[in-house]
Amino acid sequence: MAYSDDILALGADHHWKFDGDYLDAIGSADGVNSGTIVSDTAIAEDAANCMTTNGTTDRVTLPTTTTINNSAQSRKAIAGWFTPTALQDPPKRIYGEGDGTQSFAFIMGWGNNLIFEVDDPSFTLQVFSDTHLEPNRVYHVCMIFEGNGFGNELRAYLDGVEQLSDRKSVV
Repeated sequence: MAYSDDILALGADHHWKFDGDYLDAIGSADGVNSGTIVSDTAIAEDAANCMTTNGTTDRVTLPTTTTINNSAQSRKAIAGWFTPTALQDPPKRIYGEGDGTQSFAFIMGWGNNLIFEVDDPSFTLQVFSDTHLEPNRVYHVCMIFEGNGFGNELRAYLDGVEQLSDRKSVV
C-alpha cells in the first residue's frame, strides 16, 4: 500500500503531498508557495517530486481553517519526510503552523538536533531528538499532540522511534 493510501485510510483532515504542487489532497486548504523549489528528485516512496527550501524566507503558507489553527484543536498528528543538507546554525523551523493561539513546529536546532514544539498561551511543550541528524539522509518525523481530554501529552517520533528526551506533559 502506498503512503498516500495509508494517510487517506487514517481519516486525516488534510494531506499535502508537495509532489509538484501545493494542493491539499483531502480538503480545500491549498498552500501558497513563497520561494520553494519543486525538484524531480523524490525523497519518499509514492512520490515523483519533492519540495526544496534554500532560504530563510522560503515557505508554503497554509490557510487558516478551524482544523488547522484553532485553540480548541486539542488533538493533532503531523508527519512527513525531510532531508537536512547541512549542519544547522542557528535554529530554523522546518515545519510550523498556527499563531499566538496555538502553534506546532518541527525545528532544526544547533548541530542538527530536532526539536518538536507545541506552543500555547498557557504552556510550551518541547521534545528533543535523541540523536543528531546527518546531512543528506532522509528522515521520517511524526509529532502527536493529545491535549485536554485525550491524555495531555506530546509524543515525537523520528524514523518510527519515540524520542524521550525532555518529554513534557500538558499541565
